[in-house]
Amino acid sequence: MPEGKEIFVPLVPEWDRTKRVQGRVASNQMYEEPDGESRTGHFKGRRIIGRDTPIQGGVYVGAGEREAIIVDETVDWTLTQTFEELLADIERRIEEKGGRTFKNQILDAVFDLVRKKMPSSQSVVDKIATDNHLEQDRKIDIGFYILANGGVCRHQALLGAYLLERAIREKKIRGNVSVDRNSIPGRGGHAWESKKIEADSQRRGSTGYACRWG
Repeated sequence: MPEGKEIFVPLVPEWDRTKRVQGRVASNQMYEEPDGESRTGHFKGRRIIGRDTPIQGGVYVGAGEREAIIVDETVDWTLTQTFEELLADIERRIEEKGGRTFKNQILDAVFDLVRKKMPSSQSVVDKIATDNHLEQDRKIDIGFYILANGGVCRHQALLGAYLLERAIREKKIRGNVSVDRNSIPGRGGHAWESKKIEADSQRRGSTGYACRWG
């Protein structure tokens, strides 16, 4: 190699973090094996949220012990309130821009709303963990982070995916969404919101864009 010349070595992400979660909690008496309802298994009575699994009603567990995040609109009023705020914002966007449809507006609207409701803040996450003694996979509703106005990639990806999934469930758009996770050597783990949404005659590709939240 010529003196002074650097070689670029791309970092290849590893998409095994959901399996690592399953491996870590497998010996926990609160874990139940995958079945027809959940391909990732159950933890503390809820489906484990992972790639291609429903978000609503599930629990997001880390590859390492920390909080276990519940996403359930039936017990967490902040989720329905946030969804209603999303609908109002999309209606406003359509009126202002004219000719634009719900499907054309929803991705940008979700991105902007999550950034507003849950800006990236490790200090907020740490404070919630301390105040609520979140160790050993103790459960906590995602609404705590919405009300505290902060979170990190896992909280942001969960909220964004929930909003899109609910819009799909309510037949406002067609498509699918899931929360994926990976790790990059030397940089740690990351949660991604992956979605494929039909927008009129075009389909926006399935891409993880939770990294944009920061």
